[in-house]
Amino acid sequence: MSKTYLFRIWLFITLGFVAITFTSCDESYPYENPYNPNNPNNVTGVVINGVEWATCNVNTPGTFAAKPEDFGLFYQWNLKKAWPVSGDITGWNTIAPGGSTWEKDNDPSPAGWHVPTFDEISSLLDTENVTNEWVTQKGVTGSRFTDKATGNSIFLPAAGWRYHNVGTFIYAGMSGNYWSSSTFDFDDPDIVDAYYLGFSNFDGIDLGYGLGDLGYSCDVDFCERICGYCVRSVRDTKVDQTDTDTDAIVKVVNVEINGIKWATHNLNTTGTFTNKPEDFGMLYQWNRKKGWPATRDDIVGWDDSTPEGVTWETVNDPCPAGYRVPTHEEIKTLFEIEKVTAEAAILEGVTGIKFTDITTKNSIFFPAAGYRSGNTWFDSTYRINRNYNYHGAYWSSTEYEYDRISAYGFYFSFNYMGTALDYVNKDSDEFKKVARSIRPVAE
Repeated sequence: MSKTYLFRIWLFITLGFVAITFTSCDESYPYENPYNPNNPNNVTGVVINGVEWATCNVNTPGTFAAKPEDFGLFYQWNLKKAWPVSGDITGWNTIAPGGSTWEKDNDPSPAGWHVPTFDEISSLLDTENVTNEWVTQKGVTGSRFTDKATGNSIFLPAAGWRYHNVGTFIYAGMSGNYWSSSTFDFDDPDIVDAYYLGFSNFDGIDLGYGLGDLGYSCDVDFCERICGYCVRSVRDTKVDQTDTDTDAIVKVVNVEINGIKWATHNLNTTGTFTNKPEDFGMLYQWNRKKGWPATRDDIVGWDDSTPEGVTWETVNDPCPAGYRVPTHEEIKTLFEIEKVTAEAAILEGVTGIKFTDITTKNSIFFPAAGYRSGNTWFDSTYRINRNYNYHGAYWSSTEYEYDRISAYGFYFSFNYMGTALDYVNKDSDEFKKVARSIRPVAE
């Protein structure tokens, strides 16, 4: 996915605010849904690149704005209090909200909708499937995103935003910033940021500092959580699971990559999958059925002996029925560069590696869940409690051919910033007593 980059500027000066006149319109809007008390403006959804977006911004908590061109209200990240989109204010919150995601209780979206995730806002910048352009719609400037395949489009007004330190309202008509529900925690523990979709057009305006005319730009970036930004909601999707008398069993779809059918989720506790593809799941010692947590928590009962066996035995396979630990040969099919691409990826704020079948375009995501040796969980040499991890390590069922204490798998790691793969090894051998992730294949 190619994309442009949004240049973030933190200015402590006022440009001399531009007055914008919004013209009223007699045209009707295609809101065809029956009246819903949670959606009094009958806002519909538009599917862009597989994500269903509301056609209007969030206004007061639980309501949409009346028209796509209306700004709605501003929100600080993970807080439900709304702020006006113009004028002076008092009582601005200057304490960064906590949380690792925008919590449901704090979501200002109407029922059936939610603040979009990092992946959902990023889908608008998938230039293979979506175009974006700076437009004026009914007298209001902003960005229009259009699905290349269907022609569906949404308009996001350039509502400006409120500055993080005092809540000053700036850049209306020139910039629009829209929250995601996903956090970005930088290496400095005092900096707590979150992702957002931002666009601006300073065409013909020299901001000074030698920057000149920046023109139009649009990208996903991150900023301090106490900024006041717009919210454009996406529709909730139903969780794909079957309710039983005990726990909910996640239905995992198989994805065929280069002739092998892979589960879309990691193995969790014995006989179960994780709830989501980006979830780490449990870590397993080779040819053993007991799972260990992918966390920094201390553990008890660790077996430091070397597991026996020349292959992962069926009786010790922790995979759900119909699945098994992949062989080394099956893992290597993911790295046949004529048939499969491998790239660094972020799914819901979790770093990992994505494999895509060149012919079918099927893809799967493996999160960087780290690995464990006793009480030590290796996720990163440098990072503590961050959103991305440094290591990903997955077992095969095949013993290493040159000794009896190791087994094959594959391993990958990221550079310090977590922006690119630093090292990938499809023939990674590791001591059998180390605990790694498992991504099952269908039998």
